[in-house]
Amino acid sequence: MKLSQSFLLLCALGLTPGLAAADDYFVDALHVGPGTGTPGDPFPTIQDGIDAASDGDAIFCMPGIYVERIDFDGKLITVSGMEGHETTIIDADGGGVGVKFVSGETLASTLQGFTIRNGFGEGTSLANLGGGGVQVIGSGATLRDCLIEQCQAVLGGGLFVENGDLVLDGVIVKDNLARRGETGFPQDGDGGGMFAIGDSNVDIRGSRFETNQAGGPGLHSIGRGGAIVATGVQLTLHGTRFQDNIAICNQVMGSAFGGGVLVEGAEANATIFGCTFESNEAIAREARGGGLYVDQASVDIEDVVFRGNFVLDINIEIDGEGGA
Repeated sequence: MKLSQSFLLLCALGLTPGLAAADDYFVDALHVGPGTGTPGDPFPTIQDGIDAASDGDAIFCMPGIYVERIDFDGKLITVSGMEGHETTIIDADGGGVGVKFVSGETLASTLQGFTIRNGFGEGTSLANLGGGGVQVIGSGATLRDCLIEQCQAVLGGGLFVENGDLVLDGVIVKDNLARRGETGFPQDGDGGGMFAIGDSNVDIRGSRFETNQAGGPGLHSIGRGGAIVATGVQLTLHGTRFQDNIAICNQVMGSAFGGGVLVEGAEANATIFGCTFESNEAIAREARGGGLYVDQASVDIEDVVFRGNFVLDINIEIDGEGGA
């Protein structure tokens, strides 16, 4: 039955097991044994497929839950979930970053059709603190038809980009958390959905950022960018929705900036076209920008809807600017 399912899926992709090229590899989480990467004898883990692949190769993954963390290892390959993100899941199980692009990959390194969940970024260096779900450092990556959820880091609960290039196309980023620790203070967090910094180019198209959170209730905490923090980067947002994200900190001694998106730094340039910012919140003793907060950056905005964003700042009177 398993081989029949593989055959049907391959035919839907325009392939057949008998005609699969040598540079196509196949993975099935339910397969027992080391495997050889063929449709009839697939690898049991995605990392096995990546390790076997070379630039230009493709890896096709059967539906299932893959409890592992993967590293593209500098390879310009495409890794695909054959039935999409609803049924093909990379579960990092809280053991570290879910997917890494940190060895000189380019935008040709593509991940598509996966859910990435339960990733965790922890440590003392910038890299270790960043990106629970996906980490892009000095490299490039393209993600399509992916869901990134339930991941946590101090910088970029869902994704972290440093001096890299990233394209998100049809990606959902939701229920991620940027926060330092669970208890005590401070509980700082930047970019519940994503944190990008340095010489980076980030292009986000037709995607959604929902119910992500930056910061926590600890004293002296700072929460910035419930969905995204973009520091000194080139950012393009096209046809993307930001809804129910929150930057939050202690209302006695804390700060929150950009419930939806924070763009900062004189080197930063952002183009925001055809996007919606709805019901995002910045809540703290000092709070600014319920939907969008811009600090010293250049931002072009066209055909953008701001609706129902909210700022709670006990120091100032709420006005039109605060809720933007």
